[in-house]
Amino acid sequence: MGFFIVKPEYRSYGIGRKLWYQRRDTLISRLKEGATIGMDGVIDMQSFYNKGGFKIEFRDERHEKTGEKFDVDKSISAIEEKDFDSVLQYDEKCFGFPRPQFLVPWLKQSKVKTFKYSENGKLKGFAVIRKAMKGYKICPLFADNTKIAEEIYKACLNSVVGELLYLDIPVINKDAVALIKKYKTTYVFECARMYYGKPPEIDINKIFGITTFELG
Repeated sequence: MGFFIVKPEYRSYGIGRKLWYQRRDTLISRLKEGATIGMDGVIDMQSFYNKGGFKIEFRDERHEKTGEKFDVDKSISAIEEKDFDSVLQYDEKCFGFPRPQFLVPWLKQSKVKTFKYSENGKLKGFAVIRKAMKGYKICPLFADNTKIAEEIYKACLNSVVGELLYLDIPVINKDAVALIKKYKTTYVFECARMYYGKPPEIDINKIFGITTFELG
């Protein structure tokens, strides 16, 4: 579930509440029984979403840092179309479900920057950078371990020297927290990953940056 917005002059009349519950119930009616629904909730709305059956699984924080020059690890290169199958398989471990309809067009966006870390032909991590309204956004950064995540992060910073670069980390991953502390990033704001129903099985230790705050 994504955004819902009511014009300021129509707020405080219960319109947003009615629309939100109608949307939730419509979605439930269209899914298989027991299916999970996910969303990212801003701090001010988390108690409202909780009353509607959504439980917080973990918090995500957005951090920014200005890109700077780094040497890029020789194991890092751009993602090519021939890599899509392995990227999709890796992504499923981190997201919890296969999402080729989303991820393939995401990788093919114009002007995106992509990075993969490979050892002996095996994918060990990847990242995507897209242009944002302000600066650039890493979306996502998945890696086998902190060392690989750091090398990919440095490659991302190196690709946008002098520009702001944003990374949304799940704070439940302590290695991701350690990474942003090491690079002295600046906290911007946060959301919470929330689920109605059973949360998907994901390898949170591989998630150093989520794809989007709209359940990415």
